[in-house]
Amino acid sequence: MAVVENASTESVTVRLETDIGESYPVESVAPGNKTEVKLTGRDKSLWVVAEFPGGRVLRSRQLYTTTRGRVSVRVTNNAVELVYAL
Repeated sequence: MAVVENASTESVTVRLETDIGESYPVESVAPGNKTEVKLTGRDKSLWVVAEFPGGRVLRSRQLYTTTRGRVSVRVTNNAVELVYAL
């Protein structure tokens, strides 16, 4: 499971991508809103791509996750923060 929070001042489109070819798109998350994304499959490396209006793109670091953990994503105007907890 992943929770995506938009802490920026603009709506943002988010994609969670994995090293095994999975992609989990999240359409237009409004400022101040959160949404949940169900992650399927096996243990994997995960990163997040955030696209802002006007074409600006931010990318998180890559992080190894297991099927038991929870991923928190926080998008700001300047960064994509990715936290994983069991």
